[in-house]
Amino acid sequence: MELREEIDLLQRADPCVENLEQREIKGMQLDRLLEREEIMWCQRERVNWLRHGILDENNRWHVGADEVGVIFVRFYRKLFTSEGGLLHPGLFEAVQGHLSSNQVASLLMPYTRLEIEGALKEMGPTKDLGPDGMPALFYQQFWSIVSNDVVGTCLGVLNGHNSVAEFNQTLVALIPKVPEAKKVTEYRPISLCNVLYKLISKVLANHLKKVLHGIVSEFQSAFVPNRMIHDNVTAAFETIHCLKRRGRKSRQKVAVKLDMAKAYDRVEWSFLRKMMEMLRFPERFITLIMDCVQTVQYSILVQGAPFGKITPSRGLRQGDPISPYLFLLVAEGFSSLLRSAEREKLIHGVSIARGAPSISHLFFADDSLLFCDATVSDCSNLKEVFRVYEEASGQKVNIDKSAVCFSPRTRSSVKVECGNVLSMAVVPCHERYLGLPTVTGKDKQSLFRGLSDRIWKRVNGWEGRLLSKAGKEDLIKAVAQSIPNYTMSVFQLPIGTCKEIDRCLARFWWSKSTGRGIHRRKWDKLCVPKCEGGMGFHEIVGFNQALLAKQGWRLLMNPDSLVGRMLKAKYFPRESFLSAGLGSSPSFLWRSFLWGRELLQSGLRWRIGNGLVTSVYMDPWVPGLDGFRVQPSGNIDLTLKVADLRTASGGWDEEKLQSLFTAHEVECILSIPVLHTHLDDSVFWHYNKHGRYSVKSGYWVVKNGRIRGSNTVQLGADVTQYWRHLWKLKIPPKMHHFLWRCSMGFIPCKEALLRKRITADSECFRCSNGQESPLHATWSCVAASAVLEKASFYSKLAPNQYMNFTQFFGDAMKKLTVEEVKLLVIILWGNWRERNEIFHGGMGTDHTILFNRAMVSWSSLLEVQKSLGKCAQSNMLGVHNNSGRQVWNPPSLCSIKINCDGAVIRLGDLVGVGVIAHNDLGEMVVAAGYKVGLRLSSFAAELYAIKLALDLAVERRMSSVVIETDCLDAVQVINSGEEFLAAEGVAVNQIRGLMHLLQIPKIMYVPRGANMAAHEIAQFVARSGGRFQWFEIGPP
Repeated sequence: MELREEIDLLQRADPCVENLEQREIKGMQLDRLLEREEIMWCQRERVNWLRHGILDENNRWHVGADEVGVIFVRFYRKLFTSEGGLLHPGLFEAVQGHLSSNQVASLLMPYTRLEIEGALKEMGPTKDLGPDGMPALFYQQFWSIVSNDVVGTCLGVLNGHNSVAEFNQTLVALIPKVPEAKKVTEYRPISLCNVLYKLISKVLANHLKKVLHGIVSEFQSAFVPNRMIHDNVTAAFETIHCLKRRGRKSRQKVAVKLDMAKAYDRVEWSFLRKMMEMLRFPERFITLIMDCVQTVQYSILVQGAPFGKITPSRGLRQGDPISPYLFLLVAEGFSSLLRSAEREKLIHGVSIARGAPSISHLFFADDSLLFCDATVSDCSNLKEVFRVYEEASGQKVNIDKSAVCFSPRTRSSVKVECGNVLSMAVVPCHERYLGLPTVTGKDKQSLFRGLSDRIWKRVNGWEGRLLSKAGKEDLIKAVAQSIPNYTMSVFQLPIGTCKEIDRCLARFWWSKSTGRGIHRRKWDKLCVPKCEGGMGFHEIVGFNQALLAKQGWRLLMNPDSLVGRMLKAKYFPRESFLSAGLGSSPSFLWRSFLWGRELLQSGLRWRIGNGLVTSVYMDPWVPGLDGFRVQPSGNIDLTLKVADLRTASGGWDEEKLQSLFTAHEVECILSIPVLHTHLDDSVFWHYNKHGRYSVKSGYWVVKNGRIRGSNTVQLGADVTQYWRHLWKLKIPPKMHHFLWRCSMGFIPCKEALLRKRITADSECFRCSNGQESPLHATWSCVAASAVLEKASFYSKLAPNQYMNFTQFFGDAMKKLTVEEVKLLVIILWGNWRERNEIFHGGMGTDHTILFNRAMVSWSSLLEVQKSLGKCAQSNMLGVHNNSGRQVWNPPSLCSIKINCDGAVIRLGDLVGVGVIAHNDLGEMVVAAGYKVGLRLSSFAAELYAIKLALDLAVERRMSSVVIETDCLDAVQVINSGEEFLAAEGVAVNQIRGLMHLLQIPKIMYVPRGANMAAHEIAQFVARSGGRFQWFEIGPP
């Protein structure tokens, strides 16, 4: 407080040099104190103070840290105490999945330093302080100092025989589950572990999740790679939609929604170990896991301080990186029991169509939805499954929060009998599952009205009203527009709901702290990208379609998934998803998926394999043609396939091509390499370089009007460049928004106020010399220019020659240095603030003081950016960036280094690839290159060059080979190991096959300056033509 008062006194004092220097010093001191305060609050934001006491199990009120601590310790000590699980043999006999020998071998591989560093990178820098009181940021920032000790300790546990017990103390933070929590059960325990423990746990979790897909049944979707929560929502919605339409003669069904009481906290360790043994995890890995689980010690955080000691004998920690994956293994025991009961006809699941998989249960973590026949027999058998699982695992069904519902034509007496058997409440229907509706009626808008209510409540709170424009932008993008994303990933929102959300956000964006503001631009114009003059907000309808197209893409890529088989059996049993129709009694979810498919089809292209599936005239398959489609002419054969255009040897039949297509079409078809006639044709997404659909690229297609051939207005390059440069300026966000408002004419100068009929004239009230426009108010007014004239760059600009603010600031960004532009922006900002001060009755400030203030702000900005730059350059994990040193280095002893490059000249007319190999003495061994007789992209040319390098290594029987290229995209694609779906995917697969043959682990990236020899060869052969090889002496 004293520092703020001193700064206020200095601001009111005379603007002499000494006072300005003192103000700058004091301001920097205040900035440092505020930064420390911000860090402190970020670290303490999860602490629950429990100031008002707690109710015990007898509803007696307890206050004070000691009394509250005793209640919590007593509760959790009892909860974490084992009840001695009964390991029923029948349960483990039901477990069918197990690890393969390759998966077991992968879990026994020695752990490495890189895995420790990778785990540290994944950790949040300042979240969840454990008993050590050290955030992950400390280890990330000072990794070069502490790395050896940390890695040694972690690998001593992972590869050696040390225990994690030494640093497995855990604090339990209590997070309220309801507003004004009063009972112990109304708090959720979150474990705060030491950083060293979390590093070890995260490394184990990274290994474990790689093998889950083969051992966790398809009825569980949580935390398994390539499975999503939407899979469960889709399966549940379609199953319940099927139950609603069951006829009188069909078996009536019951749907059971289970709630597990304290699911993580009640897991019996003996059951977890036995499940891992039955799934054939190696003993060494099981020992590591159980050491993490069994050596924990708890202390409860009460009013910010640790209280008591708890030594548990069961339970998994919420907050431990590996706990979610271990709980999947526990739940797999439940899933195995249910599948076994279904195989033995003890319970009967639901099949939504002939040939569809039977659904007896759907699990997502501890959320469970079960299905069986509405008979006493099925319900009794289901209850027996509950009993066996509860006794073995420690889990307990919360009868009070569980419920059952029945298909519509089930008799009331049957409902009562089944409800009594299961001891659960009978409800008309389970209206929601995993937060989304399971049934829909005709009034879709009322079904989703809660979305707009949630958004308005979120943005209309007190914190939203106090935000600047930059803060509002962040709140809209990061919070408000993300609220409906989960729902929009499965359902098509009604237009009315979308408009209501847009109105809600527009009202918030233009509002002022005092109430509603003037809407100066339509919301859809604000949804234009920033580089085109908008704010880059999401347009709800378009983003909804982009999210739904993702579900369609997943159906194409995973046709054998549970959801894929269900939907195919019901809606397209004899065709593909791309040609499927509505089918009989389609659900609202299926209609939504088909709407998303419209977008997906606009960007799908075919990658030619054997050509047996792709239609010549109906499918998009030819790169270089508009829409990848050939234009039919005359009488055509619609059944013609691409395979029919090839010769018996597999090449293109040029004579046939010339008889069917134009010269340009023939040229484009011949540019398609015929390298993979043994593979099937496949689809890829054209608007992503990896060939995979992404919501971002799908939304881009929507916004650019590429669906159904619609067009959007294209802006000039100068306008786009102006906005790109403006938003890239390293200035405070509030100044970005100030420049945007000036450029758009949105600041409330008198010219704008006259347009809105708020004022009678537009004359500048300070100089009475022209209309007060954004340019005049900040630049050309006598009062504003008096401040600007003191800047050294003023003479570089042209006063009184600019027509508007955009022309003026665009010229400034071209003529001034980056640092001068920053100072200019600060002065313009200060001029506008000064104008407002006078407009609202203030006295005004001398232009010298205004300029000095701007200089102080400018110096502070540069100082902050300099310090941030140093932090960024320090490289958190101590890996120094040598990208500035573009020097070629010879390979290590007894190795060969092959540099390669592709050259594309004159828009693809000339394409060449070149390689050059050197030994460890830096002597050239061989060089080669050839002109590619195809039109290729630069990316494809780089892949051809890498393949040439590998072919050369195989041909000359080289060993210990290093391959270097200057194409970072190619390096990332090849080394990632993921399937590359785009047209170049075949070349990627061939490269990976050659790398495996040569035992090359990865392709290396180098800057262009360290790859010039290969670059020159590629350029030479592209222009010269032909195929070349040089030995000892390189090309001319």
